[in-house]
Amino acid sequence: MTKTRRTSISKLKSSCRRQLFKFKTTEDSCNDDTDTNTKEQTNLAQHTNMYAEEQTSSHPKGISVHCLRHTLLREVTEAGLGEESTIYQLENLRKNTFGVIRRKGAANKCPRDGGMGAAYVDCLEGEDNVGPANRMLSYLWGYTIGDIIDCLEEYCVNNRMDPTRTYIWICCLCNNQHRVGENIPFDNFHTIFRDTVLNVGHVLALMAPRDSFHYLNRVWCIFELFTADAIDDCKVEIIMPPRQKEEMLKDLRYYDNLVGVLVATDIENAEASKEEDKIKIMELVKRDTGVAVLNKHVNDLLRTCIRRVILTAVDDFGAQSDDRSMDLEFANLCFDAGQLMQEHKRYDDALILYNKALVVRENALGEDHLDTALTCNSIVEVGRGFEEALVIRQKDLQVKVRLLRKALVTRESVLGEEHSLTLTTRHEIARAENNLAKLVII
Repeated sequence: MTKTRRTSISKLKSSCRRQLFKFKTTEDSCNDDTDTNTKEQTNLAQHTNMYAEEQTSSHPKGISVHCLRHTLLREVTEAGLGEESTIYQLENLRKNTFGVIRRKGAANKCPRDGGMGAAYVDCLEGEDNVGPANRMLSYLWGYTIGDIIDCLEEYCVNNRMDPTRTYIWICCLCNNQHRVGENIPFDNFHTIFRDTVLNVGHVLALMAPRDSFHYLNRVWCIFELFTADAIDDCKVEIIMPPRQKEEMLKDLRYYDNLVGVLVATDIENAEASKEEDKIKIMELVKRDTGVAVLNKHVNDLLRTCIRRVILTAVDDFGAQSDDRSMDLEFANLCFDAGQLMQEHKRYDDALILYNKALVVRENALGEDHLDTALTCNSIVEVGRGFEEALVIRQKDLQVKVRLLRKALVTRESVLGEEHSLTLTTRHEIARAENNLAKLVII
């Protein structure tokens, strides 16, 4: 992390603790077709209602992926709902009638304040169901419970993790929904959110391609993503519902929404449930970090995360069969993914994908087929891209060496040849020259 970035982030965190503004949960009834802004306000209330006492004194508890599938989903079904039900439908906080989540702990005492009504996670027993959270889920309450569970189960499979030992901190189940509705100052929200992220150390941001990645149209989601990634030693990953990810991959070459996410997420264009919330956040960002810095940081993170999602998905698709040598669907997927990587100057990834596509197209279509020729041409274009990137890198290193040599002359004459700064400069020159020697234009 550069000194400039550390300074900007440090200023942002300090300012967050100074800023106070409150969020209220409305008492109006909430129907299934509640508009997006009202829904986000409830979603925000969940984040701000985190357990301050628990997060600062002990590791937060999480619910296992196994328990989500075999306990929560059974209770959802018994309530007359299904996998297609959203979190809002599982627990409508604008109604006095308890939903699936509040009903679980209605007769239990909260272990934090001793009052009646406990969080869902506090009602669970057994290490197969509950334990110290090792993942934190960032999501929207408009997502369906089926998509959430499917996504987390696929994550466990892909990462070879035991669903009974993968404990998820998820606000709707780990916050005490019987206490939602209090006014929460902003400094409390940010401090408690940051403490939870620090304790868990790994955030999964669930984004749904089918809704045009609406997650990234919300001010708070962008700000939370930035805050989480800015914390040292905290890992951030993007996960997607399996079926939606498959749909996205099938139409990858036409998927403008994905390309837009990779280059155009902008907190100034994002929305908030209340205009005053966005105003406060933007004042904070503009004063202490800068909109351009935050946007670049988040977009760089998105490029990295989504690129990883696509590459992993291609590998998973290829692993489904022992022989893909004649599979044109696999070749088309590799080619489309390669184009996306090339567009964003990830030439190493693009070259690997194009070569996979070429092998299949040569076997299945022949060397003279138009698609085979198109793949060969794309490989040539990637080579040109590599060459341009190498030339730019070469020029940068040449300038660096020249400036370092000037600095070395000054330091030798002023500080002496054995001074630590002089020795450091010599080391930097040697490293830059070594990197320069490795650059061979093909």
